[in-house]
Amino acid sequence: MKVLDATTSPIISSSHPWYKTGETYWEDTGNCPPTIDGVLGGYAHISPHDISGSSQFLSKVSQLRPQMKFTTACDCGAGIGRVTRDLLLVRFSSFVTLVEVSERLCREAVPFVGDSGSSRIKVFNVGMQDFLPSAGSFDCIWIQWVVGQLTDLDLVDFLVRCGNGLASGGVIVIKDNSCASAEEENSQGGGMAFSVDLGDSSVCRSHEYFLAIFELANMDVVLFERQQGFPEEIYPVPMFALCPRI
Repeated sequence: MKVLDATTSPIISSSHPWYKTGETYWEDTGNCPPTIDGVLGGYAHISPHDISGSSQFLSKVSQLRPQMKFTTACDCGAGIGRVTRDLLLVRFSSFVTLVEVSERLCREAVPFVGDSGSSRIKVFNVGMQDFLPSAGSFDCIWIQWVVGQLTDLDLVDFLVRCGNGLASGGVIVIKDNSCASAEEENSQGGGMAFSVDLGDSSVCRSHEYFLAIFELANMDVVLFERQQGFPEEIYPVPMFALCPRI
């Protein structure tokens, strides 16, 4: 495994209890075994459907942005490399960079990806709040089920840095839980703006909350869709393709 150095200073220090609590949570094998079932919190059975929905979403994005290339990608909050192995290495022809705060999960990425893909991955053992992508490096920065680990200010700063890390025509994709869908927020009740889990230091944001974050980061939404076919008991999972506003 090759661990690279590309860090910056977060707005809130990485030694802050918010980040230390989250890192400690994910380093504990009891909380997250290094398996698909472990990283998906007991929902391994949704992984094929998730990957299929993500691949279809990428195809739709490429139709809207014909200048987008499928050469290099970055997997943020990569865990053991589930999205890297099953989506990004399939859709992108060159290197995929994995960004993961848990050293334990980083060690699992190479064997999980397997011999056929391990020569095409690079691993950054670093939190997103510290990750600084090189300018113009990636055609796609994929960020799934992990933005809740960042505070609002660090998420805005992270998205700005990701925007600088995109190659021409590239996109950022955020796929994550939302505590209220767009439909719920437009209803009479209005939906919930956010919810906080102090166990792993994460926040689940509403659809409008996400849009406000994107506005602060000066990002345009290229495409929005909601993942279909997931179990009813889990949060809605929106997908946003973003590009820096010119």
